[in-house]
Parts: sequence; structure tokens; C-alpha cells
Amino acid sequence: TAAYIAEAFISITIAYLSYQLLLGNKKVIYASAIALGLAGGIRQTAEILLLPLWCFTLVCQKKIYHKKELIAAMGLLIGSTLAWYLPTIWLNGGWQEYSQATYILWRGMVQGSSIFFGANLSFLHRLSNRVQVWILMDLHLFHFLLLGYLLLNREKILSIASWEGKKILFLAIWILSPLTFYLCFHLPKEGYLLTFLPAVYITFSYLAVNLAIRINNLIRFINPHWFISIFLVYCLVKDLGAFLYPGYPQFQ
Repeated sequence: TAAYIAEAFISITIAYLSYQLLLGNKKVIYASAIALGLAGGIRQTAEILLLPLWCFTLVCQKKIYHKKELIAAMGLLIGSTLAWYLPTIWLNGGWQEYSQATYILWRGMVQGSSIFFGANLSFLHRLSNRVQVWILMDLHLFHFLLLGYLLLNREKILSIASWEGKKILFLAIWILSPLTFYLCFHLPKEGYLLTFLPAVYITFSYLAVNLAIRINNLIRFINPHWFISIFLVYCLVKDLGAFLYPGYPQFQ
């Protein structure tokens, strides 16, 4: 639906601006704060789930920002949040009505679907399996790519101060913050995964390219472009087969 598409667009926009902050681009600090604050007006959970990613980029580059800039950015974040939050309270008849409606909605969502509000561990296990199918159904060999990348780049990843470590941590926070929330509280439909699904596909592409280059460094006669091309053709044939012939077991 349009709401899910809008949420994916918001997620990508905020992630892009946050990545620019990670690169040290000081020009986007105020734009990123305003975008994050206004995101809650479209999907309230988007602002909450993407806030850790924005804060991480500021913490990583705190040396290049003045204290006044950070305070101004926080002020813009709060101001842009209040720009939609206060009218929402007013349109709902005041704080008491708004808080009561929010509480009823929240209890209705999490009751029976959250391990903190009555759901058992077996439900969490089933939900985790379902999420894994939703996320990785089109990302063939993702586990092998991730394992190969971790083995070949373990020294760089362990060093958070390195640029490689920062990029991996950036993608990990983008994925794990929403995923943890959805698993622990509420995930009614697969459309909610669009908050972090772009990061999963970016990670998938990054792993494939990086692994191809590292293999080429170890085995010179293997061309990384051929490796990537063969891998993409395999994924394309598999996905087209699953779309055109969903009943065939070899494409499931």
C-alpha cells in the first residue's frame, strides 16, 4: 500500500542523510534532524526506529561538530516532531483523549503478540521463522555470503574505528533496531519490514561485491566481474522462475 511505500521512502531518505553525516558532511545535519522529526507524522514508529541510526552517525563524527550545532540539531528534531504531534493531540480532543486512544491501540496490538505482554516463546519462534522467510526468500545464498565476508574481513570488522567497521555497524543498526522492535512487540504484516528491508538488500549487494574482490585477490585467475555476473544471473533466474512458475518445487 501507499503507507508502506511512504515508510520505505522515509527510511531510505533518513538513512541517506545519516550516511552523509557519517561521511562528515556537515551541511545535512539540520536537514536530517528535520526529516527525522517529520517522519513521525507519517509513521510514528519510523522516527523511533530510525533514531538510533541518526544518533550513531552523530556520535561517530562528534569531533567535527561543534556543541552548538548538535544542540541546534536536537532542537530542530524536537521542533519538527512537535509540529505534527501537537496538532494530532488537538485534533483528538486533548491530551486525555489522545493518551487513552493511544493506550487502547497499543494494548490491542501488543497483547498476545509480544513476549512482554503475554505471548510465549513459541510464538516468538514462529514469528522469527516467518520474518526470515519474508526477508531472505529472494536473497539466495545470503548466509554463505555473510559467512564468507566475516571470515575474510574479521580484522577490519572488529575494529569499529576503521571505515569498514563503521559501515557494517551502520547497516547493522539500520536493520537490527526495527527488527528487534518488531520481534519483541508487534509485526502484523510483512509491509512493516520495508523500514529496514532496503538495508538488507544493500548489505546483500555489498557482500557479493566485496567477496568477489577478495576472492580475486586470493585467486587471481577468477575475474570478480564474472563472479558477480554469474551470481546475479542465478538470482534472476531463480526469482523469475518463482514468479512465473510458483508451483514448481525447484523454484520454491
